[in-house]
Amino acid sequence: MVAAGVYLVARAYPIWLNTDGTPGTALHYVCWVGAITAFMAATIAMSQYDIKRVLAWSTCSQLGYMFVGLGAGAFTGGFFHLFNHAFFKAMLFLCSGAVIHGLHGEQDIRQMGGLKSKMPLTHFCFLIGTLAISGFPLFSGFFSKDEIISAAMISDPVVGVLMLLTAGMTAFYMFRLYFMTFTGEYRGSAHPHESPAAMTWPLLALSIPSMLSGYLGFNPANLSAAVANAGGEHGLPNHFAAFVYGPSGPHFEGADVKMMTISVAIAVVGFVFAYLMYFTRTVHINKSFAEAQDGLKAMLYNISFNKWYIDDIYFGAVDRVFLPLYKSVWNFVDMFIVEGVVNGAGLVTMSFGEVLKYMQNGRGQYYALVIFGAVAGIAWLAYFLPNH
Repeated sequence: MVAAGVYLVARAYPIWLNTDGTPGTALHYVCWVGAITAFMAATIAMSQYDIKRVLAWSTCSQLGYMFVGLGAGAFTGGFFHLFNHAFFKAMLFLCSGAVIHGLHGEQDIRQMGGLKSKMPLTHFCFLIGTLAISGFPLFSGFFSKDEIISAAMISDPVVGVLMLLTAGMTAFYMFRLYFMTFTGEYRGSAHPHESPAAMTWPLLALSIPSMLSGYLGFNPANLSAAVANAGGEHGLPNHFAAFVYGPSGPHFEGADVKMMTISVAIAVVGFVFAYLMYFTRTVHINKSFAEAQDGLKAMLYNISFNKWYIDDIYFGAVDRVFLPLYKSVWNFVDMFIVEGVVNGAGLVTMSFGEVLKYMQNGRGQYYALVIFGAVAGIAWLAYFLPNH
């Protein structure tokens, strides 16, 4: 369901284009919304401790990547990333489920660690998924992610820079998750165990496309030309569109080799920071953002951990503004006007009924009296009305 919006934009892509086939103004806004979403979600994922919550925010960030690709004109890049992401993110979520099962319901990564030896198959698949989503070369996410970044840099350099930063943060929070879960000493109280075959075999099945699906958009025959013309008019072509739509389908020229190199380098930087903080611990945790009590580090960490305070703003606005306003409107419009009209109409009807019911009492003498009175009243009116 979370991918439905990406599919909708891709499916209706000709509507978003100008008559000359270039991205329209609306796609520029799509691009920016995607960039903000990808960046914000990545910053939030960097500080979460629930294993599924990290992956959930990661999904939000990757969906932002897809929208950036579509908004920047990289149709195949955005749609290709949707295709690749389905494999490694499904595997990562199933791996998290296997971990939770193996730890008897534990989801806090602070209570994990050292699961590499306890859950070798889950560890192997989770590592593949981490490498794929981080965009490391030869894994599926590498091919589509760098095409999106290349297109974003051409469309709007500011968006391109945001995407490069997001690439580094993605590698950081995913390897943070990996190191805290599978390396070091076990910190929990449960007895870890590998999941049964019914849970591990699907992981192994998904690990294959997580490694290889990116090659559907890769043509090795063009690699040497792309490298030779790095930064020039020739990029690394993406043949995924031809694979899905045939030669007449929509396409994008491909990823720029220089941008691919830069994005991989930034991802490596994110990996190194995670490695130093959560594996070797040469960058001590007590000096990290998480332990800061005041100053800029504390502010940045709190923004990330509290999800940019969006929930607080939302619920604060709902509790303090919208609900009281709704109650006031409800009291006036519904209780006073709507119910007043309805109840008033009922009261008038009942009053008329109470009066008129005496006109139908079943007694002939009463009817004769009414007829006589009516005739007398009409005669009286006729006598006093002026003649014409």
